[in-house]
Amino acid sequence: MQFGFALPNFQFGAPPTGDHLQRVARTAEDSGYTSVWTSDHILVPAAFPRYGTLYESLVTLAWIAAQTSTVRIGTSILVLPMRNAILAAKQLATLDDLSGGRVIAGVGVGWNEGEYLNVAADWKHRGRILDESIQVFRNLWTTERPSFAGDVYRYDDALFFPKPAQAGGPPIWVGGNSEAALRRAARLADGWHGDDVMPEDFARTVATMRRLASEHNRTVSASVRLTVDLYAATGTTRERGRLAGHLMGDAADLGMKGSFTGMVEFVRRYRDLGATDVVCQFEHDTVEQHLDFIRTFAREVIAKV
Repeated sequence: MQFGFALPNFQFGAPPTGDHLQRVARTAEDSGYTSVWTSDHILVPAAFPRYGTLYESLVTLAWIAAQTSTVRIGTSILVLPMRNAILAAKQLATLDDLSGGRVIAGVGVGWNEGEYLNVAADWKHRGRILDESIQVFRNLWTTERPSFAGDVYRYDDALFFPKPAQAGGPPIWVGGNSEAALRRAARLADGWHGDDVMPEDFARTVATMRRLASEHNRTVSASVRLTVDLYAATGTTRERGRLAGHLMGDAADLGMKGSFTGMVEFVRRYRDLGATDVVCQFEHDTVEQHLDFIRTFAREVIAKV
């Protein structure tokens, strides 16, 4: 099992800045994390202020890729039906080529209907659009002279270069905990990516996904993104400033917290259930604290798992 790190390209602690992003990405790489991940929103309604602070997902990954050398770079997750799939395929292929084959393409339908309306995207048919978009990715990434005839996308005898550095293109992970997401992962993806799914639910979900994948004679990996609260384990008091209260709220009820010993056992449960990756999003107040938590978790949990 490997460990990834959720980049602060939106505010869940200290404000996202270029310096913050650069320092945490390099620290994660130096500390032994094997992947770094961006979240995705484009134009959320004002009722969701924390996601209004977001640095664009793929541009951020391109910038981080140029400043790192070994970590894989992924989207957790890209709300693909809000984007043009052909352009997204081009961006991801370019990023994979320039980074030396480090991209993981996490995609999903998202959850914010208002954001779909704001960007003139089709909320009602988002599932069908995502299915077709994944097929477009595969077609463009693997075909010399790609042609495609779908309900949304149509092209014939086209040219698409550069191809991704990874043979067959970057792995595609589908996010989402719904039955539709699991069926999509089973049919079309290389992996499923859960968000703050507790071990009991993770076990049931993975069993369901594996059963569905077997119906298509396929195998699909499973991973999870977890909110990590190190305040109790490190004996640190959480700040409650005006900005934190407005944009962040309280620490998530779900995720990983408590003692380091408990966290080690918690993570081992995911490993034993077949998780290939655990992606950590650290609660924090300042950039320096974020850096410290990255290093501390690597030393006290990752090294012992």
